[in-house]
Amino acid sequence: MTNLIDTHFHFDFIKEDHLRQQLLTEMEQASLELVAQTVLPSEYQRLITQDIKPDRVSLGFHPWWIENQQQAESELVVFEKWVSQTHLIGEIGLDFSDKRLVVASKALQVSIFKQLIQHVVSQSQNSQEPYILSIHAVRSVTEVLNILEACHVMQENIIPIIHWFSGTSDELTRLIKMDCYLSINPRMLTTKKGRTYVTQVPRERLLLETDWPSHPITLENDLHTLISALKTTLPQLVEDLSALRDEEMLEVIMKNQQKVYGANTKWIK
Repeated sequence: MTNLIDTHFHFDFIKEDHLRQQLLTEMEQASLELVAQTVLPSEYQRLITQDIKPDRVSLGFHPWWIENQQQAESELVVFEKWVSQTHLIGEIGLDFSDKRLVVASKALQVSIFKQLIQHVVSQSQNSQEPYILSIHAVRSVTEVLNILEACHVMQENIIPIIHWFSGTSDELTRLIKMDCYLSINPRMLTTKKGRTYVTQVPRERLLLETDWPSHPITLENDLHTLISALKTTLPQLVEDLSALRDEEMLEVIMKNQQKVYGANTKWIK
Protein backbone atom coordinates (compact mmCIF):
# COMPACT_ATOMS: atom_id res chain seq x y z
CA MET A 1 0.00 0.00 0.00
CA THR A 2 1.69 3.21 -1.19
CA ASN A 3 -1.22 5.67 -1.23
CA LEU A 4 -2.35 7.94 1.57
CA ILE A 5 -5.90 7.10 2.68
CA ASP A 6 -8.54 9.56 3.80
CA THR A 7 -10.22 7.20 6.27
CA HIS A 8 -13.31 9.36 6.80
CA PHE A 9 -14.78 10.93 3.67
CA HIS A 10 -18.45 11.57 2.82
CA PHE A 11 -18.52 10.36 -0.77
CA ASP A 12 -22.32 10.06 -0.65
CA PHE A 13 -22.50 13.87 -0.45
CA ILE A 14 -21.33 13.99 -4.08
CA LYS A 15 -24.56 13.49 -5.93
CA GLU A 16 -23.80 13.41 -9.67
CA ASP A 17 -22.23 10.39 -11.37
CA HIS A 18 -19.82 12.42 -13.48
CA LEU A 19 -18.60 14.32 -10.42
CA ARG A 20 -18.06 11.08 -8.51
CA GLN A 21 -16.09 9.62 -11.37
CA GLN A 22 -13.98 12.74 -11.74
CA LEU A 23 -13.13 12.68 -8.04
CA LEU A 24 -12.10 9.02 -8.09
CA THR A 25 -10.03 9.47 -11.25
CA GLU A 26 -8.13 12.47 -9.93
CA MET A 27 -7.53 10.89 -6.53
CA GLU A 28 -6.08 7.82 -8.20
CA GLN A 29 -3.77 10.00 -10.27
CA ALA A 30 -2.67 11.76 -7.08
CA SER A 31 -2.01 8.44 -5.27
CA LEU A 32 -4.78 9.11 -2.77
CA GLU A 33 -7.56 6.81 -1.62
CA LEU A 34 -10.64 7.22 0.53
CA VAL A 35 -12.96 5.30 2.79
CA ALA A 36 -16.51 6.41 2.07
CA GLN A 37 -18.53 6.79 5.25
CA THR A 38 -22.32 6.76 4.95
CA VAL A 39 -24.88 8.44 7.19
CA LEU A 40 -27.75 5.97 6.85
CA PRO A 41 -27.97 2.25 6.07
CA SER A 42 -30.36 3.11 3.25
CA GLU A 43 -27.75 5.53 1.83
CA TYR A 44 -25.16 2.75 2.00
CA GLN A 45 -27.54 0.46 0.14
CA ARG A 46 -28.10 3.12 -2.51
CA LEU A 47 -24.39 3.85 -2.96
CA ILE A 48 -23.16 0.27 -2.95
CA THR A 49 -25.57 -0.75 -5.70
CA GLN A 50 -24.37 2.02 -8.03
CA ASP A 51 -21.67 1.61 -10.65
CA ILE A 52 -19.50 4.54 -9.58
CA LYS A 53 -18.22 4.09 -6.04
CA PRO A 54 -14.91 3.79 -4.18
CA ASP A 55 -13.35 0.44 -3.33
CA ARG A 56 -14.07 1.02 0.35
CA VAL A 57 -17.60 1.94 1.42
CA SER A 58 -18.68 1.87 5.07
CA LEU A 59 -22.12 0.94 6.35
CA GLY A 60 -23.21 3.70 8.70
CA PHE A 61 -25.99 5.18 10.80
CA HIS A 62 -24.89 8.65 11.89
CA PRO A 63 -26.55 9.98 15.06
CA TRP A 64 -27.39 13.24 13.26
CA TRP A 65 -29.63 11.30 10.89
CA ILE A 66 -31.74 9.67 13.59
CA GLU A 67 -35.24 11.11 13.28
CA ASN A 68 -37.43 9.04 15.57
CA GLN A 69 -37.96 5.48 16.81
CA GLN A 70 -39.93 4.36 13.77
CA GLN A 71 -37.38 5.67 11.28
CA ALA A 72 -34.54 4.20 13.32
CA GLU A 73 -36.12 0.76 13.41
CA SER A 74 -36.61 0.86 9.64
CA GLU A 75 -32.96 1.79 9.08
CA LEU A 76 -31.78 -0.90 11.51
CA VAL A 77 -33.47 -3.51 9.35
CA VAL A 78 -31.38 -2.31 6.40
CA PHE A 79 -28.24 -2.31 8.55
CA GLU A 80 -28.84 -5.89 9.61
CA LYS A 81 -29.33 -6.89 5.97
CA TRP A 82 -25.93 -5.52 4.91
CA VAL A 83 -23.70 -5.94 7.95
CA SER A 84 -22.67 -9.44 6.87
CA GLN A 85 -21.67 -8.13 3.44
CA THR A 86 -18.99 -5.62 4.46
CA HIS A 87 -16.25 -5.26 7.06
CA LEU A 88 -16.37 -1.46 7.08
CA ILE A 89 -18.79 0.19 9.50
CA GLY A 90 -19.28 3.95 9.79
CA GLU A 91 -20.18 6.55 10.49
CA ILE A 92 -21.85 5.43 13.71
CA GLY A 93 -21.78 6.80 17.24
CA LEU A 94 -23.32 9.23 19.70
CA ASP A 95 -23.74 13.00 19.80
CA PHE A 96 -24.90 14.54 23.08
CA SER A 97 -24.61 18.19 22.02
CA ASP A 98 -27.72 20.18 22.91
CA LYS A 99 -28.94 20.77 19.36
CA ARG A 100 -28.71 17.04 18.54
CA LEU A 101 -30.53 15.94 21.69
CA VAL A 102 -33.52 18.05 20.64
CA VAL A 103 -34.02 15.64 17.72
CA ALA A 104 -32.76 12.33 19.14
CA SER A 105 -32.63 11.75 22.89
CA LYS A 106 -29.70 10.13 24.67
CA ALA A 107 -31.83 7.05 25.28
CA LEU A 108 -32.72 6.67 21.61
CA GLN A 109 -29.15 7.25 20.42
CA VAL A 110 -27.71 4.80 22.94
CA SER A 111 -30.28 2.16 22.03
CA ILE A 112 -29.44 2.42 18.34
CA PHE A 113 -25.68 2.49 18.88
CA LYS A 114 -25.84 -0.59 21.11
CA GLN A 115 -27.82 -2.48 18.50
CA LEU A 116 -25.36 -1.53 15.76
CA ILE A 117 -22.42 -2.68 17.88
CA GLN A 118 -24.18 -5.90 18.83
CA HIS A 119 -24.82 -6.71 15.16
CA VAL A 120 -21.13 -6.11 14.37
CA VAL A 121 -19.95 -8.21 17.31
CA SER A 122 -22.19 -11.07 16.23
CA GLN A 123 -20.83 -10.95 12.68
CA SER A 124 -17.21 -10.58 13.77
CA GLN A 125 -17.34 -13.87 15.68
CA ASN A 126 -17.65 -15.73 12.39
CA SER A 127 -15.22 -13.61 10.39
CA GLN A 128 -11.56 -14.10 9.56
CA GLU A 129 -11.19 -10.42 8.66
CA PRO A 130 -11.50 -7.56 11.15
CA TYR A 131 -14.48 -5.25 11.25
CA ILE A 132 -13.38 -1.61 11.16
CA LEU A 133 -15.53 1.00 12.90
CA SER A 134 -15.43 4.77 12.35
CA ILE A 135 -17.08 6.27 15.41
CA HIS A 136 -18.55 9.72 16.01
CA ALA A 137 -18.35 10.75 19.68
CA VAL A 138 -19.32 14.31 20.59
CA ARG A 139 -19.77 14.99 24.31
CA SER A 140 -20.24 11.25 24.58
CA VAL A 141 -16.82 9.59 24.53
CA THR A 142 -17.27 7.98 27.93
CA GLU A 143 -20.63 6.50 26.93
CA VAL A 144 -19.19 5.25 23.62
CA LEU A 145 -16.31 3.54 25.43
CA ASN A 146 -18.69 2.11 28.04
CA ILE A 147 -20.73 0.50 25.27
CA LEU A 148 -17.65 -0.84 23.49
CA GLU A 149 -16.52 -2.42 26.76
CA ALA A 150 -19.97 -3.76 27.67
CA CYS A 151 -20.25 -5.42 24.25
CA HIS A 152 -16.70 -6.85 24.57
CA VAL A 153 -15.65 -5.19 21.34
CA MET A 154 -11.98 -5.29 22.26
CA GLN A 155 -12.14 -9.05 22.70
CA GLU A 156 -13.54 -9.51 19.20
CA ASN A 157 -12.07 -9.13 15.73
CA ILE A 158 -12.96 -5.44 15.63
CA ILE A 159 -10.89 -2.25 15.17
CA PRO A 160 -12.54 0.90 16.62
CA ILE A 161 -11.44 4.25 15.18
CA ILE A 162 -12.56 7.37 17.05
CA HIS A 163 -13.10 9.99 14.36
CA TRP A 164 -12.21 13.62 15.18
CA PHE A 165 -11.65 13.08 18.92
CA SER A 166 -12.72 16.07 21.05
CA GLY A 167 -13.08 14.53 24.50
CA THR A 168 -11.18 15.00 27.73
CA SER A 169 -7.64 13.99 28.64
CA ASP A 170 -8.97 11.20 30.85
CA GLU A 171 -11.11 9.89 27.98
CA LEU A 172 -8.07 9.98 25.70
CA THR A 173 -6.09 7.94 28.21
CA ARG A 174 -8.89 5.42 28.45
CA LEU A 175 -9.32 4.93 24.71
CA ILE A 176 -5.55 4.55 24.31
CA LYS A 177 -5.62 1.79 26.93
CA MET A 178 -8.47 0.18 24.96
CA ASP A 179 -6.25 0.17 21.83
CA CYS A 180 -8.58 2.40 19.83
CA TYR A 181 -7.25 4.27 16.81
CA LEU A 182 -7.71 8.00 16.22
CA SER A 183 -8.27 9.50 12.78
CA ILE A 184 -6.79 12.99 12.67
CA ASN A 185 -8.07 15.85 10.51
CA PRO A 186 -6.60 19.33 9.95
CA ARG A 187 -9.14 21.09 12.16
CA MET A 188 -7.96 19.07 15.16
CA LEU A 189 -4.55 20.68 14.77
CA THR A 190 -5.92 24.23 14.93
CA THR A 191 -6.49 23.99 18.70
CA LYS A 192 -3.92 23.70 21.48
CA LYS A 193 -5.83 20.76 22.97
CA GLY A 194 -5.97 18.94 19.65
CA ARG A 195 -2.25 19.39 19.03
CA THR A 196 -1.46 18.15 22.54
CA TYR A 197 -3.63 15.08 22.10
CA VAL A 198 -1.93 14.19 18.82
CA THR A 199 1.42 14.03 20.60
CA GLN A 200 0.04 11.75 23.32
CA VAL A 201 -1.48 9.06 21.12
CA PRO A 202 0.86 6.15 20.35
CA ARG A 203 2.28 6.53 16.84
CA GLU A 204 0.88 3.16 15.78
CA ARG A 205 -2.68 4.33 16.52
CA LEU A 206 -2.88 7.32 14.17
CA LEU A 207 -4.70 7.56 10.84
CA LEU A 208 -5.63 10.44 8.51
CA GLU A 209 -9.05 11.87 7.70
CA THR A 210 -10.67 15.01 6.32
CA ASP A 211 -14.37 14.52 7.16
CA TRP A 212 -15.08 16.24 3.82
CA PRO A 213 -17.25 17.41 2.19
CA SER A 214 -19.42 18.98 4.87
CA HIS A 215 -22.35 19.59 2.50
CA PRO A 216 -23.67 18.12 -0.78
CA ILE A 217 -21.50 18.79 -3.84
CA THR A 218 -23.53 19.40 -6.99
CA LEU A 219 -21.41 21.92 -8.94
CA GLU A 220 -18.22 21.17 -10.85
CA ASN A 221 -16.46 24.26 -9.47
CA ASP A 222 -17.10 23.06 -5.94
CA LEU A 223 -15.71 19.65 -6.84
CA HIS A 224 -12.54 21.18 -8.28
CA THR A 225 -12.05 23.10 -5.03
CA LEU A 226 -12.54 19.91 -3.03
CA ILE A 227 -10.11 17.89 -5.15
CA SER A 228 -7.46 20.59 -4.98
CA ALA A 229 -7.80 20.68 -1.19
CA LEU A 230 -7.54 16.90 -0.90
CA LYS A 231 -4.35 16.79 -2.97
CA THR A 232 -2.61 19.24 -0.67
CA THR A 233 -4.25 18.53 2.68
CA LEU A 234 -3.43 14.86 3.22
CA PRO A 235 0.33 15.24 2.50
CA GLN A 236 0.39 18.45 4.56
CA LEU A 237 -1.31 16.63 7.43
CA VAL A 238 1.53 14.11 7.47
CA GLU A 239 4.06 16.95 7.57
CA ASP A 240 2.19 18.67 10.40
CA LEU A 241 2.03 15.45 12.41
CA SER A 242 5.75 14.92 11.84
CA ALA A 243 6.52 18.42 13.11
CA LEU A 244 4.28 18.11 16.16
CA ARG A 245 5.68 14.74 17.17
CA ASP A 246 9.26 15.51 16.11
CA GLU A 247 9.47 12.30 14.09
CA GLU A 248 8.94 11.30 10.48
CA MET A 249 5.32 10.11 10.25
CA LEU A 250 4.86 9.14 6.59
CA GLU A 251 6.16 5.60 6.98
CA VAL A 252 4.28 5.26 10.27
CA ILE A 253 0.98 6.29 8.69
CA MET A 254 1.56 3.91 5.79
CA LYS A 255 2.17 1.02 8.19
CA ASN A 256 -0.92 1.90 10.19
CA GLN A 257 -3.04 1.99 7.05
CA GLN A 258 -1.67 -1.38 6.00
CA LYS A 259 -2.43 -2.89 9.40
CA VAL A 260 -6.01 -1.62 9.45
CA TYR A 261 -7.03 -1.84 5.80
CA GLY A 262 -4.41 -3.95 4.08
CA ALA A 263 -5.67 -7.30 5.33
CA ASN A 264 -9.09 -6.72 3.84
CA THR A 265 -8.85 -7.87 0.26
CA LYS A 266 -12.59 -8.22 -0.28
CA TRP A 267 -14.80 -5.45 0.94
CA ILE A 268 -18.13 -6.43 -0.56
CA LYS A 269 -19.06 -10.10 -0.59
